[in-house]
Amino acid sequence: ELCTRYISVAERELPQINVGSPRLPAIRKGATKAEKLRRFHVLAWAQIETNRLTQAARSSERSVEKIASVQEAISLIDLALLHCPDERSLSDTHYLLSEMLASVRVGHFVERAERAVFNGQKREALSYYRDALFHLGRENSESPERQRSAEDIVARMEKLRYEIDSNS
Repeated sequence: ELCTRYISVAERELPQINVGSPRLPAIRKGATKAEKLRRFHVLAWAQIETNRLTQAARSSERSVEKIASVQEAISLIDLALLHCPDERSLSDTHYLLSEMLASVRVGHFVERAERAVFNGQKREALSYYRDALFHLGRENSESPERQRSAEDIVARMEKLRYEIDSNS
């Protein structure tokens, strides 16, 4: 915050400084140094907080808590990207967190579907499997893991449909 404030003050002051003023190089140097420090602190903060939140997601037993932790980490990375839009590590982390979020959501709905099958609620299970497929297809992200998961879910759905049709 201090770096951002300094940079803001420097940007306001620069247009008012005459070209030959001894303040000009000092303010430019200070603004450059503040920008480097801000970048360093933003990246360190993002790394520490993202690690904390992903660890919380991994250690949580409940899907809802996992989802909340991962969403908070994604929001944090989005905020860091506002300050460092060209930082590749932030973009990569954002992608990985999005994949983690999709995985948790899909796992949540597959688990609910399996529980519904166990309880004999096959139509409800189909609905949960559809929700899982929806979350797999979000963000138009293709990967071999997502493809395999989608194929597995579709196979489970087909088996359920066959069982429902056989019992009708």
